[in-house]
Amino acid sequence: MTKRPFSNKNLFSNHYLENQIKAAPEWARSDHLAAFVELRKIYEREGAFVGNLSESQLVERFIMRIFGVILPSYEVQAKTESREFPD
Repeated sequence: MTKRPFSNKNLFSNHYLENQIKAAPEWARSDHLAAFVELRKIYEREGAFVGNLSESQLVERFIMRIFGVILPSYEVQAKTESREFPD
């Protein structure tokens, strides 16, 4: 088995991750480094606890903090009265 710099769980093909992603214009940008550093800090601080958190704790302590870095204008979804669609 080949050692790879990523842990792929079949979200993307290995071929894409190893070859094609480097052709994307975003790959050449360097402004993502600051966001990566912040995301790593969040993961290092909260990653060990993720498996033991309730859904609301996970959203508050992990997901919303990540969204705050990568999507600063993100807003929480409004509550709906319908039960036809899962959250």
